[in-house]
Amino acid sequence: MFKKYKEKISVMERVIDDLKENNKNLNSIIASLNEQIKTKDDEIKELHYNYDDIIKLKKLEINKLDEQLNSYESKVEIKRLGFYDIKEPLYYKDELANIRQKQRQMLINKIYYNVSDKWYVNGDSKQGNSLIKFLTHISITSFNLLCDNCMDKVNVSNNHALESKIKRTFENYNNELSRNSVQLNKTYLNLKLDELNINYKIKLAKD
Repeated sequence: MFKKYKEKISVMERVIDDLKENNKNLNSIIASLNEQIKTKDDEIKELHYNYDDIIKLKKLEINKLDEQLNSYESKVEIKRLGFYDIKEPLYYKDELANIRQKQRQMLINKIYYNVSDKWYVNGDSKQGNSLIKFLTHISITSFNLLCDNCMDKVNVSNNHALESKIKRTFENYNNELSRNSVQLNKTYLNLKLDELNINYKIKLAKD
């Protein structure tokens, strides 16, 4: 009888040992799976961070391209208005650059003219705005080209004559534009007169 119990106990012990061994293997498998899961989680996090960095870089690139495009469009627009880059002078460089930058900003921001009343064409305000834009465009373009010519020609003997010519031309344009309730901004005229004076001083310094 004891022999039978002993055999049963022996069998049970072997079963327990097998279960323990299987449990060890199972724990090892679970540990391996957990490690793989952790590795995959780390890879996903790294990909996520890399993706965020890529998006940030692309946004910066797009913003930079937008700035370049806006700058290019602004340069094209003011050239259409007869405002061209000039050769940098040896004298009064900063003063001249400051004056021309103010002019450039007025052209870019379209504050070189004032509209006193809404204008309609065939009862349509959009057509009226288009007409105002056209009239101010051709006026300021012609005025800028005339001023550039004066800047090139100014000297000791004709300084006052050219100043009067610029003022007279400006007033003539405004007399015509006033029929459509629009005027070129006198601030722009004063900047052109300041530019003429600086160019006059540059000529004196050269001589």
